[in-house]
Amino acid sequence: QEWRAQSNSFEAIGGYKRNDFTLLNEQAERVPGMRVTANFLSLLKVKPVLGRDFQLEEEKRGAKDVVLNSNQFWRERLNGDGNAVGKDLTVDGKPFTIIGVLPHDFEFPLARQSTELLTTVAGEGQNLEERGALVLVPLGRLKPGVTFTQAQAELANISGNLEQQYPRNWHNTIA
Repeated sequence: QEWRAQSNSFEAIGGYKRNDFTLLNEQAERVPGMRVTANFLSLLKVKPVLGRDFQLEEEKRGAKDVVLNSNQFWRERLNGDGNAVGKDLTVDGKPFTIIGVLPHDFEFPLARQSTELLTTVAGEGQNLEERGALVLVPLGRLKPGVTFTQAQAELANISGNLEQQYPRNWHNTIA
């Protein structure tokens, strides 16, 4: 959040966290997925093939629970239902509204697992509001003309300033 607010080197900064979800159909089943910032797909320049992307307010604590399905999940578990958007899935014991379906070729290798469900970071609750909480893996898209070295130096500077402002709860994680 601090990098988003203070950085000038990036078009966008977002984050993700691997997460397994419990899907409730006839029986409970673990399904691999991720919690992501609302701008995660736009940062990757990916658009849902059905429905819509996340909206910024959906990543805030207390937001309505929404989910994007992988194309494979949609085809195999929802029978490719063109009317799936707007329906609910029971995920982790709560109803999540399906807002979209990802492209068939969507892969995010950094997650190191298949991704069948994407939901927002809203489920992380107050963890996201705690300064220095290392909940998400950050991801950014550099502005044209900005080098990796420049961006790294800028983030290190921002982190250093934050560490001085909040020494008890800030961890400098720039490598």
